[in-house]
Amino acid sequence: MRRQKRRNRNAGWFEFPALPFLSIMLGLISIMALASMGLAIEKREEEKRLINVKLVGIPAHFVPVHLRCRKDTVDWLDDTGRWQKLFLGELTPEAGRLFSRASKRDLQRFWAFIGKKAAANRRLSFSRRQHTIILWVEPEGVLTALLFVQMEVTQYGIPLRIGKLPVMAKEVIIGVGQPK
Repeated sequence: MRRQKRRNRNAGWFEFPALPFLSIMLGLISIMALASMGLAIEKREEEKRLINVKLVGIPAHFVPVHLRCRKDTVDWLDDTGRWQKLFLGELTPEAGRLFSRASKRDLQRFWAFIGKKAAANRRLSFSRRQHTIILWVEPEGVLTALLFVQMEVTQYGIPLRIGKLPVMAKEVIIGVGQPK
């Protein structure tokens, strides 16, 4: 006796078994989920890595004074080789004042440091050297850097050269910070 398949006359061309189709779809979805999890983990590890940045090619007669402009702080490298912070708070272009929310003690210490470097330029000029402010500007710290340059030149008239260099938030400035 032979078995014969019965054909349903109402079935069209699009009739197919559902189990193989669903298993293939489930496999593709699981592969896509694993791939997206792997990319997310890789991106998180990439965010944790810090990138080293070093100042090279500076002329020998420049003595760099390092300042890092962030959105709400200005970090500077003091004479002992440690980074100091000046907290600024939120800056607005309408305010026109850079250090309006900074504490007076921190502000006086910062401007005393800058004034000391400007006064030392007279002594250094005999050896054909001079202090130069290197502004390391983060993308969010552009307004801070512009207001600092405006204040340094127009309000206080401090005779120091200024150079600006871009730096990202995850980059660490190396080659500085060692006491001399």
